Amino acid sequence: MLIRDLHNFRHHFYELVKREKHTTIFVNLDVDALCACYILMHAFNCDNVSYTVNPIDSWTSLQNSLLEYCAHSSYIILINCGAYRSFLSIDLPENVTVFVIDSQRPFHLDNVFNRDAIQLLAYSSEIESWKLPKVEDVYASDTDESDEDEEDDDEEDPMRERARIADRIAERALRRQKKAQWKRNRANVLWEYYMKTWYSTPVSVMVLELAHELNKCDAGMMWCAAVGLSSQLADKLISMESYNKVCVDRMRPFIRKYSPRNQQAQCKGDDVMKISFESDLLLPVYTHWTLYDSMTNDVHFSCQSKLWTQKGNSGLRHIIATLGLTLNECRQSYSIMPIDRRKEVFKILEKHLNSNFATFSSHFGYAKQFNAFDFARALSLRLECRLDAKETFYDRFMASRFILDKFLAGECAHETLNNAIQNYKVGLKAITSMVFTAVSQSHVINCSTYFLLVVHATSDSIYLTSRHCLFSFAHFIQRAFASARNARRMEKPLVVAVPLGEPDAGWFWVTGLMPLAEYIKETEWKSIFARAFEHVAERSNIMIKRDSFDPNIIMVKSEERTKFFNNLDAILEASEN
Repeated sequence: MLIRDLHNFRHHFYELVKREKHTTIFVNLDVDALCACYILMHAFNCDNVSYTVNPIDSWTSLQNSLLEYCAHSSYIILINCGAYRSFLSIDLPENVTVFVIDSQRPFHLDNVFNRDAIQLLAYSSEIESWKLPKVEDVYASDTDESDEDEEDDDEEDPMRERARIADRIAERALRRQKKAQWKRNRANVLWEYYMKTWYSTPVSVMVLELAHELNKCDAGMMWCAAVGLSSQLADKLISMESYNKVCVDRMRPFIRKYSPRNQQAQCKGDDVMKISFESDLLLPVYTHWTLYDSMTNDVHFSCQSKLWTQKGNSGLRHIIATLGLTLNECRQSYSIMPIDRRKEVFKILEKHLNSNFATFSSHFGYAKQFNAFDFARALSLRLECRLDAKETFYDRFMASRFILDKFLAGECAHETLNNAIQNYKVGLKAITSMVFTAVSQSHVINCSTYFLLVVHATSDSIYLTSRHCLFSFAHFIQRAFASARNARRMEKPLVVAVPLGEPDAGWFWVTGLMPLAEYIKETEWKSIFARAFEHVAERSNIMIKRDSFDPNIIMVKSEERTKFFNNLDAILEASEN
């Protein structure tokens, strides 16, 4: 097994990379991967390690780029680049070693067992929970006996020859029977192992711990990890319980070291980043907006007041009045509200939301504070969404990296960050509008084993090409649809299909959510949809693209989506039985 424990392997990994003339880093187009890459770049720069960063947005992009860069680097680092898929399908040169740092689980068994050149970095403490199968249960032995008879020139007694032939026939039948049994057992083993997918500790947090043990960590690198962790929660990849667990188990030493309570850090000057970890509200970007705008685009308040209905606005105003807030103060910018009143309002909303949410906030001197959760949201949209047709994914990656550069340099009010926040507000309004339209016009269809929403193509659909926006939209829809207090709406999964524009016109982006009841009661969010989508592809002659690094997102040809949904219905029904 080639999984390397992060704690024991980190120094060896770093020394190997330092020894290499040049290292190539492939980084996925998500915020967690970007932040992990930024921390790794910082460590490399401290030691003048030569490296190249190559952002990629798909499995096809990785396959093509890996073969190209292998000619220049014998050490390759992959950050969130789809370890759920087999890297053995890529014909790597023998002198190349690939280090894989990925938060997606489970790892493909080919990457775990079958290649010396592939090194998976993970915490050994989590391996037992993966329930890895035995090698012999998955991979056939190369020493299987041949069914070919050996020629024998010696003359034998006819009776003995017939008995010998009968024995051989029996042996062949027994071998075939054992082989068939092994294949059935293998199919069951693989089904159990790959049945559910989930997300583990963010790679940005893993790389932060690596940098810390190498004495190459500072407050800025902690901020990157905090943003990466927050992005997992903002993207609805992990539960609040999982988020809190990482904060306690992994981030606590850094909170103690870089908290403003550390008097030594405070006296260094106002140009030093100070990070705090304290209670906050999950209301989207409310500190950069008005409370009213934030509430109208928040899942909790929208569902509580049923804002998509005719009485929705009056319902929200009634909630505001009940809380003891005035409409005028809710409609003004939160940042200009008097400090004492802000504290009162915060306590009122915190009690109403019954939230145990705490986040990381950073500031320089007397500059405005930013919390990592809102920073991650704004960065996600800038990184993932192609709002400008002329921009490539490389342009978006560099623009997002530039935002981090400026922020860590102390330029908290830089226009790039302000623009990202403003664009996020516009995108959030578009998502809310699409949710309200879908719910009020009953676009959600009740299929046999799941609910289906096929999004109508509008100018706002472009936002749903971002994974963050897609998952935010899907979870919003699921909560709003279930707010009718119909128990069945909480017990069935939801499938969402989004029409794509150029260059993928004629295709739909398809994803699925587990039943809302499971999200409410489960602390570790696991999904069966990646496996279900694979089975549809295997068992039906349907044009499906599985190019996303998130296995819960696929592409389906427009004219075949009905056939796809029917096959998916049958597979989900079979899995229930």
